Amino acid sequence: MGKYGIATIFENSKTGYEFLPDNIPLHLTHVDSFEVALTTEQLAEKLSAALTNQKTFQVKALRDAEYGLDKDISVTELELTPDLFSLRIRIMGSLT
Repeated sequence: MGKYGIATIFENSKTGYEFLPDNIPLHLTHVDSFEVALTTEQLAEKLSAALTNQKTFQVKALRDAEYGLDKDISVTELELTPDLFSLRIRIMGSLT
């Protein structure tokens, strides 16, 4: 079983770029850490099929907040728009 997370990375990086938890680039987390009984290739195929017709859309920042056990992880919360919600549903649906 592989352990994954799904996010949109907003900084330029090459495919396959790996980063450590203390050096995460600007991103939007769609699905936090999860395990699934798929190979990386199978997961990529399912996500690709689910997102084939995905169009770009605007996101709206709401407020800054502190997350994590020690409240030491700064984040900017986003408005859960219908477009963003729909994207999340498609991503989650591809994991079943």
